[in-house]
Formats: sequence, structure tokens, C-alpha cells
Amino acid sequence: MTRSSTRIALALALAISASCSNAFAQTPSEPVATPEEAARTVAMETEPTPDGLVPGGLTADEAAARAVATAPSLARADAAVRVAEAGSMQAMAAVLPRLTLLGRATLTNPIVNNLSTTTPAERQQGIDAANAVSDPFARGLFLGIFDAQNSLRFPYYRSQYEVSAQLTYPLTASLLTALPLYRAAGLNIDAARVQRDADLAVIALRAREAFYEHVRARGALVIATEARDAVRAHRDQVQALVDAGVAARADLLQVEAQVASAEVGVQNSQLGVDISARALGILISGDDEEIPAITIGEDVSVPVPMPTASIRELEAQALEHRAEMVAIATSREAHQLETRAHAAARYPQVALNANAQYMNPNTRYIPQTRQFRASWDISAVVTWSPNDALTSESRRRIALAQLDELDAQELQLRDGVRLEVTQAYQALLSANTTAISAAAAVTAAEEAYRVRSEQLAQGVIVSTELADSRTALTRARLELVDSSIQMRIANARLQRALGQGTPTP
Repeated sequence: MTRSSTRIALALALAISASCSNAFAQTPSEPVATPEEAARTVAMETEPTPDGLVPGGLTADEAAARAVATAPSLARADAAVRVAEAGSMQAMAAVLPRLTLLGRATLTNPIVNNLSTTTPAERQQGIDAANAVSDPFARGLFLGIFDAQNSLRFPYYRSQYEVSAQLTYPLTASLLTALPLYRAAGLNIDAARVQRDADLAVIALRAREAFYEHVRARGALVIATEARDAVRAHRDQVQALVDAGVAARADLLQVEAQVASAEVGVQNSQLGVDISARALGILISGDDEEIPAITIGEDVSVPVPMPTASIRELEAQALEHRAEMVAIATSREAHQLETRAHAAARYPQVALNANAQYMNPNTRYIPQTRQFRASWDISAVVTWSPNDALTSESRRRIALAQLDELDAQELQLRDGVRLEVTQAYQALLSANTTAISAAAAVTAAEEAYRVRSEQLAQGVIVSTELADSRTALTRARLELVDSSIQMRIANARLQRALGQGTPTP
């Protein structure tokens, strides 16, 4: 058994033992390295530092942050927030008084404003009667009065110029309808932002899982490589025994078959590394970016902290902090305000209206003159429309139905969150137990392999027994790597279920 092979298994065994009170501890004779560190040495050209980490290498948190920053769904979530903000701006406009400015120039057809009501025949009769008066002074006075009466006219100007302003404040609509809708729009913005955080949490979890899967693949590669090297060394040993006439030729052929199988295992492990690296690279890079080379900068031998709270306490924490729960609660409050607003819109509405005009000529002045004059008015208006009342009632019922829908979604989400917490918690406990068992299995398998190697050298056993021992050791090391990585994946899922660890772009 090679020295590096021993270091690989012992490193993870010590990491698991440090986090569990009943772990199987082992004191190495020299500094140990994790399987991920060995994988970096085998698969990457970057040399690790004395602590086994690649300077500037990728960590699970960094992978999550990069995935969040480059995720296509981030743009969609930001667009949803902007839509909510635009709705808030529209609702705010309904709360403010409505100001309307008007400028107008008008040209009409010619009109003669003649106030005389006598016909031409009556006018001639009056003139004749006045002329029949013998007194000249009286005759002149009658004719003057008669002419003035029959020629009374007001001036009319065909062109008109106007500058006016109208200010309307829907008093009841603003206080009872528009203001609640404005507050609801603000809550919708908050809900959109919280939902955005929920979407980012899912992306971050996917990136962490992809990162740990890549680390798992690298660990499997280095173990497969060490197993192949051990089988090659065993083949050389059997070759020497065959040459010395101690072992049969059939034993050498069996070992040759094992070497070929080990080569296939290394190739498959390398393929797993390549696939997992590409999957992780796609998540952490943008569409126009080249997929980066992956180096590992996270020490996965650090013990995973086990939760100290009970499962019920974890569920309560998740229900309080999960972004989805906060988003539904915020949306419910917004729909309650919308329901109140639509209910108030069914009743008569009171509005205040003020107008100011600056016109040439101003039609409110008689007689009209060719000059700009100002005028104003103010009024209180009460309106009610059965059509508007029916429309508001339908909107109120829609808002009530949406409230019921949110209540149902909340119940469904509560069950889903509790189930998610339970599954992640149980997976973490299961992986922890498996890691403890795997650490003990690696210790036993290494000792068995050591004994079998000595027995084969002494000619006590045949080579197939050593091969079986080597297979058991490889399987034990793979299980130890798998359980260690599975603990980190389960811990990442638990943190996601609890509403923690979401990076902000």
C-alpha cells in the first residue's frame, strides 16, 4: 500500500472524527492530505500550499455567488421588481391632486348679436309715427330712441385665446381608494424583492451542490488512481513471483485483468471530473464567457457543524425566515389593502375642483372686449355611478379570491418547508452516521490490506485474496469520500431550507 493512499483515507477519517463524539480517531505518522488535495495534485497543474489549498481556488460560497451573479433568471427577477416599482408610481399618481393645463386658440364663423325684436314693417311704422309728431324736438327724441332700440348690438370676436388651469382632488377616492392601493403597490415591491431572493437561493444551492459534486468526482479520481497504482505494484510483485517459480502463470493473468479494470475505473473517474467541472463552469459563468478552469480552494476536511436545535425549532426558524413565506405574507397584506380600496370605490365619491382661466376675450365679461381677463371658480362635486360600483365590486371579489389563493399557497408552502427541513436534517444525520462507519471501515480495510500484503510476500495466501482486500479498501475509501461530501450537500440544503446563506449579487 502506498503512502499517499494511506494519507487519503486518514484525512477524511480524522475530519469526521473531529465532528463526532463517538468517531473512530487515528493518529497518523505524518501530515495527512484530504482526497480533494490529492486530486488537485493529480488532476491540476496548480501546486497546493502547505495547508493543501490552492491559492485563489474556488469555494462553495464563491461558486454560489458567481452563479447568482450570472444567472439568466436574475434579469427576470429584476424585471419583476421594476414592474412592481412602476405599479407603485402609477398608484402614487392617483393619490396626488390632478392638475390639467390648457392652452387654446379658437376661430368661429361670423355672428351678429342684434338685440332688436321688431320686424322691418314694425320699424317703418314706428318711423312714420314719429315723423307725424308736430313738435320737432319731440319728433327727434322719438326717432333717436326708436333707432337706438332697433340697432342695439354687442360686439362678437371670431378669434379667442385661452390659457387655463384645472386642479381636481378626488377627496374620498384618494383617501379611501388610491392611498390603500399605493400602500399595496409598495408591498408588492417588497414581495417582488423577497421573491427575487428566494429565486437566488435556489440558484445558490444548485451551485453549491455542483461544486461539491465536482469535489466528490475529484476524490473518486484520486482514489481510483491510487488503486490502479497499487494494482500495478501488485502485478510487478506477482511477476517476480512467477519468474521465481513461486506463483502460477494464471495468477499473473488474473492480476493483468485487474490492472485493465483499474485503468477503466480511472478513465471513468476522469470523465466524471470533466463532466462535473463543465456543469459547475456553466453555472458560474455567463453566456458570453469562457468556462473557467476549476481549482479547489475550500478545505472540505473541516468538520461540518451539526445542528443543536431540535427538528421543531428548525422548522419554526425556517417558517419565519424563508423568503417564500415572507413574500406570501407581504402579498397577503397587499391584497387586503386592495380589497379595502375596491370596497370603498362602490360608494359615492366627493371631489374638489378648482379652475382658473385667462382669456381674450373672456366670455364671462359682458360686453366682451379685445383684451385678456382672468376668472376662476371652485366647486365640490359628488358623483356616483352604478357601473363603477359594479366594477369595483367585481374587483373586490377578485381580490378576496386571490387572498384565499394565497392562504392555500401558504398552507402548501408551510408543509413543503417543513418537509424540506426534515429531509435535509435527516440526510445530514444519516451522512454523519455513514461517515463514522466509513472511517472505521477504512481503518479496518487498510489493516487487512497490510496483513494480506505481508502474507502474500510470505507465500501464505494467493494473489486473489490480496486483490479482494484491495477492492474492499477502495470501496471503503470511496464511501468515506461520498459520505463526507454528502454531509456538505445536506448541510447546504438545510441552510437553504432555513432561509440562510443566500448571496446577494
